[in-house]
Amino acid sequence: MLKRGKKKKAISVTVSTFDSEKLSLNVSGKTTGHELLHRAAKELDISHRDSSFLGLSLDHEIGGWLAPDQRLDKCKARKFHLRFKFFPDRPLDELETEIARKTLHQQLRVESNGLFSNGDSSSSSEDGAFDFEPSVDEFLRDVVSHPLYGVTTFQAFNSKGTPIVIGVSKTGLAVYDSKDEQNAKAVFEWRDMAKISQRNSQFIVKFKDSTVKDFTASAAKGRTQKTMLNLLELAVEYHRRYVMQNDIVK
Repeated sequence: MLKRGKKKKAISVTVSTFDSEKLSLNVSGKTTGHELLHRAAKELDISHRDSSFLGLSLDHEIGGWLAPDQRLDKCKARKFHLRFKFFPDRPLDELETEIARKTLHQQLRVESNGLFSNGDSSSSSEDGAFDFEPSVDEFLRDVVSHPLYGVTTFQAFNSKGTPIVIGVSKTGLAVYDSKDEQNAKAVFEWRDMAKISQRNSQFIVKFKDSTVKDFTASAAKGRTQKTMLNLLELAVEYHRRYVMQNDIVK
């Protein structure tokens, strides 16, 4: 008599959105982050193209993301948040679905501590107060001109032990003074980088030009080694996208 293989139980996960919608999904343990993201996007009627800008963040971990190739049975988290991980240059032209545009609008307003609360200052009066509450389209049209649009920031220390903020975006890495996060002190473009790595609590960038000194940063006080790993993972993904989009042969 043939023995039947033991049927593996499905894993129950929750994917939440910025408008408080929660998707409860039962998936196989072999489901990867990429597959879960696209299933959630499909359930929400977000187009395949729009979902390429999105990611699933880990609710219990600031700055952490479910990796595209990570299987759910290898991940402790069961609650995820659907967020923009990469940012379109022209949201109104590049995003195909209304829900994607609304998600970007809500995310920028919620996560920016008021920085993007009403889009660009061109809509404000002389005293800096906004004359009206812009629509989603007006907000997205104006916000792209802000210097920090599309920049994900991490608190860190430079090699001298000075507090800094590292910004990651589609163009590369920007380094800001901890007291001035709108004017970058240094900018490193993806095209100039040879290797991005992490060692213990240090984030390290090596450049193609051997005469350029390595850039190193360490976790800020109160932050863990995981912060640097989150920075590394996001930087590596951005660099990979840059290479693919520009057909660069290493």
